[in-house]
Amino acid sequence: MITINDLAKELGISASGLRKTLHCRHITVLSQRINNRRRILLSDEDAITVRAWYGSERKIVPPPSINGTAPPSAMVVYVIQTAPDIKPERIKVGVSDALASRIADFKAICPTLLLRRTYLATFSHESVIHQMLANAFTRVSEEVFDVSHIENGLKHIDDFFAFLGIEPTFKA
Repeated sequence: MITINDLAKELGISASGLRKTLHCRHITVLSQRINNRRRILLSDEDAITVRAWYGSERKIVPPPSINGTAPPSAMVVYVIQTAPDIKPERIKVGVSDALASRIADFKAICPTLLLRRTYLATFSHESVIHQMLANAFTRVSEEVFDVSHIENGLKHIDDFFAFLGIEPTFKA
């Protein structure tokens, strides 16, 4: 048995993202109290399966289709246009290792949203982009911004990643 936290640390991913992936794939976990703390454990067989999903190192993979299943190794920063029909200059920038399910969740609330970009990136990249966008545009909430023009906002993000040598894995 291995704790979810230990396995996530070994794989270099977030424990919450791993828990979500396990839940979505209907993998059974065991909850135990160890030293008065709740630990979520995974069997050795399931841990081997999870390691195979993620591979020994992260690979650059194309983003999944909105209707497809996200490969676990696809940690991406995504940019969505939340309501292009009503407020075309509003974007949301987030990070996910389960993009397809994330987009499906958002579509339940904003059925007209458009996925505009994805980049193979991490939480650190997302944090810097949020600060950069907050300095250049109007921050509506933690991850949502009103940009002067959608193409202008996307150009800021593209330029940031281009500076780092990271090309978009999806562009619309």
